[in-house]
Amino acid sequence: MAQEIDFSLSSPQPVTQAFAAAGITRFADAVTYVRKLRYGRISQRNNCMLVLTEQRGTCSSKHQLLALLAVENDRPDIQLVELLFRMNERNVPGTGAVLARHNLPYMPEAHNYLRAGDTLIDATSENVRIDYEGDKISEIVISPHRTTEEKMAAHRTALEHWRNSHAQAAAYTLNELYTIRESCIAAIA
Repeated sequence: MAQEIDFSLSSPQPVTQAFAAAGITRFADAVTYVRKLRYGRISQRNNCMLVLTEQRGTCSSKHQLLALLAVENDRPDIQLVELLFRMNERNVPGTGAVLARHNLPYMPEAHNYLRAGDTLIDATSENVRIDYEGDKISEIVISPHRTTEEKMAAHRTALEHWRNSHAQAAAYTLNELYTIRESCIAAIA
């Protein structure tokens, strides 16, 4: 996904100042910095500032941090997006073996990124590239203040819907599907 958005970071607010402490004063540099950080969950899912201190993050925490950075710097045109897509080996290499072991063709997965007009910014990882073309289920703009619990509840609802409408998924409980999903995430981490 192209990254063409850049502007000076000048807010006195906490996220901007945390980036400034790391010597980062431009949005494009912040995106590059975050993208280079290791893919992995932070220790407190509702504190995206830990992306900077723990030097890691997932699509959720990394993009929430960057969305808050944009908000602090008066850029409401940069939106945090949540995509629900059919995760499989083709679009997320490394997940196929887990899905095959459970006889599942795909797993509904939520992915976050930023959008400004037609420009999409994905700072998840230098190594993880999600090609969800043709596998998109839904896409919504979410608040950068959304909690992890809210995201997890929405994802569980999507898994439950899938479970109720697909025979292969119906063979599992919701908790089992969530565990399989976690195994897929671990396979790409």
